Amino acid sequence: MNGLDLGVARFANVSGLLTMPILDWGRTRSINEIAGSHQNEAVLRYEDAIVRALEDVENALVSLHDQRSRAEALGTAAASADAALGHAQSLYNRGQIDLLPLLDAQRTRLSVRVSANDSNTRLLLATVDLFKALGGGWQAFEPVTAPKSANADRPSHTETLVSTKEDQS
Repeated sequence: MNGLDLGVARFANVSGLLTMPILDWGRTRSINEIAGSHQNEAVLRYEDAIVRALEDVENALVSLHDQRSRAEALGTAAASADAALGHAQSLYNRGQIDLLPLLDAQRTRLSVRVSANDSNTRLLLATVDLFKALGGGWQAFEPVTAPKSANADRPSHTETLVSTKEDQS
């Protein structure tokens, strides 16, 4: 009878073995294969997300480079248009050209300035796109108001000075 005396721990081990399916016809193996396929699918999705993120960053960097080059070129063109307008203005002031060439120089300068401003705006937007592609974000914060102090009922030092000067006059 000593051999049949099973303790609580031994009974739990034996009962676990007895309740395991003996003939599961590959059920456990198929469950493991399904779990493995789900894991592989998750890995592929993760890799795809990483590739897409890198693609977004690369596109944003290329766009930023292009916009920076365009902004520099338009900045140079704007400086040239300013110089041309200055030259045309001086020629007009001396009476060497008519009003029409001066107006053409002003129109050209304004057109180049508008293009330069547009390019600068696109450069800033490209910078924001790069920041977003890198995973950046921002939150709008409410302005912090100063807490009211216990001395809010007392007039400030400047109010006291103003009132005393008024009282003296």
